[in-house]
Amino acid sequence: MVLAAEVTWNGTLMRVTRVSPDYELIRRGAVEVGIALRIGSFGGAFSESDKTALSLAALAGELVRAAEAKGLIVRELQVDFDCATARLDGYRLWVLAIRHATGSVPVTITALPTWLNGAAFRALAETAGRYILQVHSLA
Repeated sequence: MVLAAEVTWNGTLMRVTRVSPDYELIRRGAVEVGIALRIGSFGGAFSESDKTALSLAALAGELVRAAEAKGLIVRELQVDFDCATARLDGYRLWVLAIRHATGSVPVTITALPTWLNGAAFRALAETAGRYILQVHSLA
């Protein structure tokens, strides 16, 4: 998994920090890779087709195409979004837009244990198609 970009917010203004992976070096070690997009906490409204969703989707598509242009096979785009459990329905809208932009490349989301029991998570997971459970510690 290669971190390709991180999104942070100034209010609802999106700020993108792109990472410049050495795709040539990566290609020598592994032809197939996963590309990671990290998204920080967001306090605005969610939509599938507003400026924010379209910008995130365009970024996701660009990240995938950049890796493919370097000769890599992108096996997944992993989205790691700091989303509040109460806002998972909105996050699902972003995932719809991102999936559309990545074409045949599967989208995987990272999920927190606190998300698992809600109906909103089920819909989000079904929309993404895949998820990775993020466990930071065990008691």
